[in-house]
Amino acid sequence: SGLGVAKALRARGLIDQYVTATTAEELCALLQTGPLLMGLPWHEAFSTPAGPLALLDDIPDWTESPVAGGHEVCITALESVAVDETTGGLLYDHTILRAQNSWSASFGDVGCFRMSLALYLALRDEIDVVAPRLDASR
Repeated sequence: SGLGVAKALRARGLIDQYVTATTAEELCALLQTGPLLMGLPWHEAFSTPAGPLALLDDIPDWTESPVAGGHEVCITALESVAVDETTGGLLYDHTILRAQNSWSASFGDVGCFRMSLALYLALRDEIDVVAPRLDASR
């Protein structure tokens, strides 16, 4: 888990703090300061993206696909942020995360994949998001 990684890094003195995100808004805010670790249930269907630029959300019937196991990835960017002009809130279906996978560059977009915040919310109860940090003043 990302929490386990963060605790081990802290115990070894490689980071001095870590923060967790429990909401989509917190996740987006933490991404403004650097990459995040995200552990999520990896459905078998996620292993075959619909195309290099497609979202995991675009995989047909992924919800019916069995969970192959847990998977830890690095969320590197908010590729697209969409805001409701009336409420100022995030439009989860159109706000896109980019994640670096640990597999080869032949997976997805040179080893990366994309997912919407809507997919994050659909899996939220089984996801952990951790931001490991090293104080720059050290």
